[in-house]
Amino acid sequence: VRSQRESWFRSPPLTVPIPAVTLQKTVDKPLANPGDRLRYTIVIQNPAGIRVENFSLVDVISPMFQPGSIGNVVVPASVTYLINGSTLTVTGNIEANETLTIVFEAVLKTDLKSGAIVLNQAELSGPWPAPIKSDDDLNVLPAENPTQTVIPANGVVYDAETRNPLGGVTLTILGSTGTPLPAS
Repeated sequence: VRSQRESWFRSPPLTVPIPAVTLQKTVDKPLANPGDRLRYTIVIQNPAGIRVENFSLVDVISPMFQPGSIGNVVVPASVTYLINGSTLTVTGNIEANETLTIVFEAVLKTDLKSGAIVLNQAELSGPWPAPIKSDDDLNVLPAENPTQTVIPANGVVYDAETRNPLGGVTLTILGSTGTPLPAS
């Protein structure tokens, strides 16, 4: 025979829903030149019917940007931001079914080599198990040689085109002066 006290302690666990927040980051220029000012837009969506409290968005910009060049930051009045060197941090709450848009600019270094690739990613933390990471932004600076990259080991010519959703860059084969490596 179970006592009332024992059954009280064995009640079912409380289930707390985890919001389905999404993070997207884009840049205004698909191609940029050394010294260009780039405008980034970060969109955080909370399509769930529950409020997200105390989120933190951290964006450490690439070392290919001029130090201290983060500026022209625009955030909703409901959040706060802090610039610390090459890091932009935005904190606050996201209401149920709300979309937050964050915009900032940063200036590329003037001494970048032609053909450089700039990768930049933001990370969103909150009441979910692991941080949410944005897709890397890919800004290929105009190359002196339109063939972009030659892999000397096999002579295959590649051009950086799109990103794989699982990470990494999908390369498009432009042509070959040698024997391509077998697909893995």
